[in-house]
Amino acid sequence: MALSSEDRVREAASLIGMPIPEHDIKEIAARFTALIESFRSLDDLELQHELPYHTDLSEAQHE
Repeated sequence: MALSSEDRVREAASLIGMPIPEHDIKEIAARFTALIESFRSLDDLELQHELPYHTDLSEAQHE
């Protein structure tokens, strides 16, 4: 049986010893679910040849 989003939050909080008030569990679960969905959308990106910031490495290689 799969855990609900709320149960996953409770379990994760318990594992790291982080108390989360019960009235916040639903909101945290919704935010966590949205975050995971955002990460999954990154699976389709091809970033193998992309640098995370601008560099002048291409100019330095030609010197």
